[in-house]
Amino acid sequence: MLDRELHPTPHKPAPELQPGNFPNEGQWLTAVFDRHFSAIEPGEIAIEPRQPIRVDETLFGEP
Repeated sequence: MLDRELHPTPHKPAPELQPGNFPNEGQWLTAVFDRHFSAIEPGEIAIEPRQPIRVDETLFGEP
């Protein structure tokens, strides 16, 4: 599915978050990250636990 199908109206960035308003790219990225992710509590992000990887002879195609 194309992004334009999911979001028919293009996203307009906040005027104060334009890269030209910051002395360097790092500060701009920090401001954008803070704007979009500061409201999310760490417990709200559901991360599935990793499954253990089985490493044995079958991994290499040997019986």
